[in-house]
Amino acid sequence: MDFETLLHAKFGKMDAALTDWDTLIKNLHNLEKSAHDGMKATAVKSEWAGVNSAVGKKFIVKTAGEFADAHTQATSIRNILRDTVGELRIHKRDLEDAISRAQQRHLSVRTSGKGFVVQAAEGDPGKDVKQSDVDAVRDEINGILGRATKSDSSAAKVLRALVDQADKGFSDAVYEDRDQAATAMKKGEELAALARKDPSELTPAEFDRLNAGLARYGKDDLFATTFAQQLGAKDTLDFWAHLNDPNNHDRPADGKRLDQYPELQKNLSLTLANATQSGSAEMSLWKSDMLQ
Repeated sequence: MDFETLLHAKFGKMDAALTDWDTLIKNLHNLEKSAHDGMKATAVKSEWAGVNSAVGKKFIVKTAGEFADAHTQATSIRNILRDTVGELRIHKRDLEDAISRAQQRHLSVRTSGKGFVVQAAEGDPGKDVKQSDVDAVRDEINGILGRATKSDSSAAKVLRALVDQADKGFSDAVYEDRDQAATAMKKGEELAALARKDPSELTPAEFDRLNAGLARYGKDDLFATTFAQQLGAKDTLDFWAHLNDPNNHDRPADGKRLDQYPELQKNLSLTLANATQSGSAEMSLWKSDMLQ
């Protein structure tokens, strides 16, 4: 997020897009209700025989579920967009306030390429300005731009990941805002980095962090797929094999967590099971690598 873009940001198109998403969510809610109370309910109550009993009924029930997933995914997308726009508005206001306060201290802030320059005002007003004042304003604005960049880039990252969860149809992942989705992906990256370590080098604290993280976030779709993709199929197998190597005398966590292996196995297994429900191209490759 460069200085000029944030300073002169216009949010009219984003507001219009959010209004469209609100309308879409209302319409999908009505379709979901109609599919559940009408199509699905009628199919379940009906007498089925032959091929229709095994294929037709199942297809109708699954199709009705897609309306629910479409409503869920649209809601998550709207929530992430709404949260991001709100954050960017705050960052824009903070930038304007910082520039205004700088001017009161006889400092000018102007655009320079994609960046900005802070300097003393021309003439007598700026003659007593200290370099430390210039540096303080520069650092404050850089901090604002950094936070705006994080809001913008993380929103793009989680939206792409959310849409990629389903190759066909829709994802049933629920997110109330951008932070919730971004945190899930960040936790997935962090715990995958722990699992890539030589198990013998895991400290008790790291073992506990990995185990607790998988237990807490394993049902989260973006966490599960991020963890699996970052770790990779081969490293997943290597991690578990080395952890359980009977010839390995350098036990993880100094051998103090052997009684927790069953719990770790359960949490790891459920996380991977959730990840493999994803229809993304990355997880399709992961599954292929795992089978090989």
